[in-house]
Amino acid sequence: MKVGATLHRDYVSLSILPPEYKNALVKLLDTAESKYGGYVTLELSLPHKIGSEEQNRAWHSLIREYWLSGCSSYQSYEDMRDSLKLKVGGAKEYIYLTDRQHTVKSLSDIPKNAPYIEICKSWTDFTKDERAEMIDFTIKEMIEAGVNSRKFDEILSGMEK
Repeated sequence: MKVGATLHRDYVSLSILPPEYKNALVKLLDTAESKYGGYVTLELSLPHKIGSEEQNRAWHSLIREYWLSGCSSYQSYEDMRDSLKLKVGGAKEYIYLTDRQHTVKSLSDIPKNAPYIEICKSWTDFTKDERAEMIDFTIKEMIEAGVNSRKFDEILSGMEK
């Protein structure tokens, strides 16, 4: 769950962050004053649980086996990996073209009919819960695609331990 708001720097207290971040916050507020009329956007969320190394090994083993099985309909290994990340984690940003290339964080910032691509977030930025969802989603897609190999069974058995 996330809550965000854009507000004037007068409503931001230096006490919201630990002392070691005070200088960075002051610098950010000063930049906001000079470039954005003193406005900043704050986002608050529940604590993120960091994904585990076990999840990392499991997912990468799964997608490797998915690709090697020949059962996927993706164009390349990288296409498969990034498409799966977009399906579960969504896009972290978008790149669109007009007279030049632009990068934005929100789909609503892209002009109508402008061609764009989605950029997935890095696997290292997935939380523990997002990684668990990604692993479940990948397994389901692999089963639907007909992956049925000894290695796939070994990976699933190793995850049960």
